[in-house]
Amino acid sequence: MNPRPPGLYRLSRLLRRLSTLAVVVVVVVTAFAVYSVAHVRPSTGSGAQMTQLLLPNGTVELGTTFNLSNPGPFAFTHFRLLALVSFPGAGLLAVGGSPDSTIAGGSTASVPLTIYLPMAASSAGPTLLTHDAQLPVDLWLNTTYASLASAAIRAETNYSWGAPFDQLNATPGPVAPQANGTVLVPIAVSFANHAVFGDVGTLSVRVLSAGGAPCSTTSLLIDTPAGGTFAQTLSLYLGPGCNPSGGEVLVAYSGPGITVAFPPEAIP
Repeated sequence: MNPRPPGLYRLSRLLRRLSTLAVVVVVVVTAFAVYSVAHVRPSTGSGAQMTQLLLPNGTVELGTTFNLSNPGPFAFTHFRLLALVSFPGAGLLAVGGSPDSTIAGGSTASVPLTIYLPMAASSAGPTLLTHDAQLPVDLWLNTTYASLASAAIRAETNYSWGAPFDQLNATPGPVAPQANGTVLVPIAVSFANHAVFGDVGTLSVRVLSAGGAPCSTTSLLIDTPAGGTFAQTLSLYLGPGCNPSGGEVLVAYSGPGITVAFPPEAIP
């Protein structure tokens, strides 16, 4: 009959077995976490659309809701979405995220995502004001699974940006000398508002001579609703000695929290 091992040995063996069991549990839970998070596929909520809101500081707030499913048996805790929006050729444009959430096992939850795009401070601002764009979005899902394992999964999508001044044109018409010695330069201004917020503010139009001297300036208030179009011909009268040929037309917009100058248009 073999003698019974000493108590210290038996305790050591028990601890080794418990340690092995703990490692197995962690590996199994981690495997569940990797499987579950890998199968999370964010989809926009039923009927949800990306909203746009122009804030007073010149920042555009983008918002939407994602439906996220947790196929595993354990809850996702501290679940967050992080969105990085890029502008092709110019790098990072905006960042955003969701509040800290919990998604129970075997359930689906709606998670709101908010992105802040600093139009007034961004070098891409003038381009986004006048051109629709497909903006790449890196979407990161960060979570803790069963309070033991953490995971981060990356997804890619695109955001369709609608420009508030899409295809803005300020086209000068034929120069017409007037009997009083002034010169009339008609400027046809047009654009389409593809954003979901209205264009409210002031458009200023200036005519510069070939040497860059200011010849004439005018401005008008605009209030173009989302989905609307704007088309108006302005009459600018230039004083004697101000030759517009070879000069430029400059258009600028001033609205809630933002002032931006658009690219110049040459006068033939």
